[in-house]
Amino acid sequence: MRISANISFDGRAREAFAFYRELLGGELVMLPFADLPGMGEIPANAKDHLAHVQLRVGDQVLMGGDMHWSMPYETPRSAWITLEVESVAEAKRLFAALAEGGEVGMPMAATSWSPAFGMTKDRFGAPWIVIADAKDAT
Repeated sequence: MRISANISFDGRAREAFAFYRELLGGELVMLPFADLPGMGEIPANAKDHLAHVQLRVGDQVLMGGDMHWSMPYETPRSAWITLEVESVAEAKRLFAALAEGGEVGMPMAATSWSPAFGMTKDRFGAPWIVIADAKDAT
């Protein structure tokens, strides 16, 4: 079994996942609503929206897409995407990039469970936790 996170956006999935790929690397697959059979008339403001997007980084997958234009969009509030990395330096790099233009909930800092832990919502509204492995004290 594999459990994957799936992030919903209000028209910014393409931009968000391009940023995530630049930040995390990996292989990106995008499926626009316009390429799906039977979608009917797509509103002009949704022509570039993605029905599905997938970023595969190693054996991990992050998925998402834009909400269908007929459905209400809500910013995620209770689920967080967690990036567990091996070094403090990598945790700080990722956190800084994700926090830029976003909203920091808990600044990157040492905690009793990790030498580097932080929580932020990125500029697209997606919530992230970045944590360094407790074995790395540098």
